[in-house]
Amino acid sequence: MVMGNLGSVTHGACVVIPAPAFDPVATLRACAEERCTSLYGVPTMFISILNVPHVDSYDLSSIRTGAMAGSPCPVEVMKQVTAWAPEVAIAYGMTETSPASTQTRAHDPLDRRVSTVGRAHPHVELKIVDPVTGDTVPRGASGELYVRGYSVMLGYWNQPDKTAETVDPDGWIHSGDLAIMDEEGYVP
Repeated sequence: MVMGNLGSVTHGACVVIPAPAFDPVATLRACAEERCTSLYGVPTMFISILNVPHVDSYDLSSIRTGAMAGSPCPVEVMKQVTAWAPEVAIAYGMTETSPASTQTRAHDPLDRRVSTVGRAHPHVELKIVDPVTGDTVPRGASGELYVRGYSVMLGYWNQPDKTAETVDPDGWIHSGDLAIMDEEGYVP
């Protein structure tokens, strides 16, 4: 939600907030009535939308893009969503990385868009590290995802000890998440 709101503010776009809390029917109604072009949410929100009875009766033809992030997205859900939001992206990140570090792109092949969290954002570095040895692992091997770049936080407010546990002296944030990077830089 940070990406969507900040992107709208910095680009002067309209933000439609259909209800005080997430409501799939209110979201569908707002998207159809307001002719929304983008929809952001976590996978469970999109699943709730897809499960609304007669979801096909809502005119979602104006939706072209959006983002799905916050937890892993089931491949079949992403395939269903891209049927009415063809450029929707999957993103991965943390609050500490402002917020996304990887994202699929509209021009990525559909199989990459539905089965990965994409590749590193511009000016962001990723590496996969063996959690025991601290060595960078080869492509295709599992390890902890580290992120470095302009988007990594400077530190936790008044908590230098917690910052030192999370961000190393070279500026790499240790995500705590296990990941794999393939030969093309996608993170499945």
